[in-house]
Amino acid sequence: MSRLSYGQPENDREMDAMAKVTSLSFGHPAEAIRERIGTLDRDTLRVLRDGQDVVGCFWFVPMGQWFGGRPVPMSGIAAVGVAPDRRGQGIALDLMQRAMRELNEAGVPISSLYPATQTLYRKAGFEQAGSRHHYTLKPGDIRIRDRDLTAREAVEGDREAVQAVYRKHAAGFDGHLDRGAYVWDRIFEFRNQKASGYVVEEGGEIRGYVYYLTHARDQGGFDLQLTDIAALDSRAGRNLWSLLHDYRSMSPEMSWYGGPTSVLLPLLAEQPWKSGQQMYWMTRIVNVPKALEARGYSRGLAASLSLEIQDGGVPSNQDRFTVEIADGAARVTRGGKGALRMDVRGLAPLFSGLYPPRALRAAGLLEGEDAEVDKACGVFSHGAPGMPDMF
Repeated sequence: MSRLSYGQPENDREMDAMAKVTSLSFGHPAEAIRERIGTLDRDTLRVLRDGQDVVGCFWFVPMGQWFGGRPVPMSGIAAVGVAPDRRGQGIALDLMQRAMRELNEAGVPISSLYPATQTLYRKAGFEQAGSRHHYTLKPGDIRIRDRDLTAREAVEGDREAVQAVYRKHAAGFDGHLDRGAYVWDRIFEFRNQKASGYVVEEGGEIRGYVYYLTHARDQGGFDLQLTDIAALDSRAGRNLWSLLHDYRSMSPEMSWYGGPTSVLLPLLAEQPWKSGQQMYWMTRIVNVPKALEARGYSRGLAASLSLEIQDGGVPSNQDRFTVEIADGAARVTRGGKGALRMDVRGLAPLFSGLYPPRALRAAGLLEGEDAEVDKACGVFSHGAPGMPDMF
């Protein structure tokens, strides 16, 4: 293992090797992967070499994630792959540990990913932090016919306004991405199929939008796959539902991904949809003080927490921290009593609000007396962090 080196791919040979390793890890054609990574910024790509051989790779997805009404800078981890003959030798863990130290040194607060295996990523300090859900609904069951806003096809010039609508919408949901270009590209075009888009507006101002793909059925008609839908208020939401309801004669089913809660579903008169949790995403608190200071908190709250964090992967995180909450923000200093004790893994679901502190203590992810645990419960909202997007 002493010959291992980590960094950006240095030449076309290493780019080709990265595509091959990714292809053998995920089953997609190497040519398509090579074309895809060729569109990414070279400085987001990482390889792990043993001598001259690329034995592992992945890419960073720079973006943000909303917590407490504020976007926290976040680096997603995508397409982690290891050469077949080097699996089971600690290559993937070595790769992730190097990546987390690099992000920490760069001042990135958190990192999130969708795990192929939780065991690996838990060793690297990640833990479950929220969920992604799949929804299906028959357009004929929507039964909303509100058309008091102007509906029209989205055009290229709408993208900036559409993205602004999404940010206002996403700010209300812990875990939603503050999307970058990588994720937005998947909204507008997915697997070489350009999405159709419609907006609803009032006085020329876009209040909501929907983008979707169509998938033909063998016996005629088609299903709708929404790549994104967002509304700023109930009027916009009802107008979007009306637009989708009008597909009922040709589309037996529509589907989309979301978090465990949605502001659009309560607009329906009944509960005709079906939903299921697809998977948990995982988060790693990369830089403890920056993460705690970046997220938002209740503006009416004034509190002080004393944390002790264990982190074998990022030494600068292993410390005691005092967190002072006031006016919706936190100020973090090193030192304190360490009244709440946890591994960095346990900090992730506390930070995201996936589980209340008492549940984390019961799961062995947090230690502390009742009074301190209950204080933490008042600081971190909990219950429904969700991420509609895959990356």
